[in-house]
Amino acid sequence: MSSATVAASQAHALTRAFAEADPADVDWLGGKGAGLARMAQAGLRVPPGYVIGTAACRTYLREGAIPPGLVDEVRTRLAALERESGRTFGAGPVPLLLSVRSGARSPCPG
Repeated sequence: MSSATVAASQAHALTRAFAEADPADVDWLGGKGAGLARMAQAGLRVPPGYVIGTAACRTYLREGAIPPGLVDEVRTRLAALERESGRTFGAGPVPLLLSVRSGARSPCPG
């Protein structure tokens, strides 16, 4: 991992952009996140995006509350997607559309 990637990961402890994520870290990214990071870093046409790490889910399940800092990280990531795409989430004639997926390390039924 480059020093820029490490710095970005430290600044965003609960989220990682596809470009800065380590695709081999399936425990952190979940299966879908790891696959999207791998494809994006291989140069395939993957829309820009980010992963909320499994640690955030574990914290939520353990404490019954959104982890501190997660909402701010999501807002920061969303603003970056808006800048990159030139679109606005929830507004405009051509709004920014998002796909939100669960990404458990192993498949879950249902």
